[in-house]
Amino acid sequence: MGSFSLESRSWTAWPFSRPSWFGLIGTKTYVVVLIPVWVMFSSLRPAPMGLVVHLVRPGIPAQHIAGLQPLRVRVAAAIGDARPRVYVDSQPVPLGDFRDVLEKRLILRPPDWPVYFEGDRDMEWDHAMRAIDTIRGLHAQVVLLTPSILPKPTLER
Repeated sequence: MGSFSLESRSWTAWPFSRPSWFGLIGTKTYVVVLIPVWVMFSSLRPAPMGLVVHLVRPGIPAQHIAGLQPLRVRVAAAIGDARPRVYVDSQPVPLGDFRDVLEKRLILRPPDWPVYFEGDRDMEWDHAMRAIDTIRGLHAQVVLLTPSILPKPTLER
């Protein structure tokens, strides 16, 4: 066997030993064109917003129209059951009929009339998100009732 030495060959004899002009110009062109295209397309895509809800500020009077009550939806955790209980205006509604009942009640109200939503503290968050998504799907505004806004329960003796 003969000995092989790297020193015996010149660097110009190695294939791909020198960068080509085509690669150098191509890489610079690629970077100069691609980065602005990425920036342009990333700005065109809207950022995800999640579910839009409104909060009631204490001390702000609610809308009042004579003879028309606000629509109130409540989702409560069911003990020992994976499915929550849904109430529309304090009346229990089967979960499968929730959208239909809500749609019938919303038709009776003005188009910009809000739906007040209340969720039980002990339920899974996805139940509340599904209910809010259903309300938003019917093009209604959702006003989230927080515990400090809700009336204090009274103890009767």
